[in-house]
Amino acid sequence: MGDDASATPDAAAGPANRSALGGLLRRAWVGYQNRLDEQLAAAGFERQFPDGRVLRFCAGSSGATVAQIGRHLGITRQGAAKIVNRLVTSDYLEVSPSETSGRENTVRLTLHGQAYLTTHRAAARRIEDDLRTALGPEAFDSLTRLLAALGAGSDERLTGYLRRRTTLADVLEL
Repeated sequence: MGDDASATPDAAAGPANRSALGGLLRRAWVGYQNRLDEQLAAAGFERQFPDGRVLRFCAGSSGATVAQIGRHLGITRQGAAKIVNRLVTSDYLEVSPSETSGRENTVRLTLHGQAYLTTHRAAARRIEDDLRTALGPEAFDSLTRLLAALGAGSDERLTGYLRRRTTLADVLEL
């Protein structure tokens, strides 16, 4: 039993065990998130997944309404308001009266939220650069094309998937 090659991580990636691709993709995603989390934590930020989508959506200079955020995430206005309130409490977002509507508020990034996105983007670039160096440019480009092909057409389904999930643990089942 101790010499069973299928128990090693390398064997899981081999041709004899092709059904492990989904598990390898999930582990790769979690590993990528862990690397991001480590770099963000080192810079003083807490994990914001899936709230990072809200921060990126609000990054425009005009901001967004809670209803727009809800539509973007594919969740109810009430669900979006809960996320926005949590991010306001954590000083990532600010809410102010809309200049165009007396019924809506505008949600914008705070300086802290802007710093988070800048740090997140820089960390993601460092991770990509490290992978490109480790794999070499050709292998990295092949990996990028493969992942793009695997993810083709998934945006709408992912939004629906996130809509049905209620906790971070549920979302990480990706």
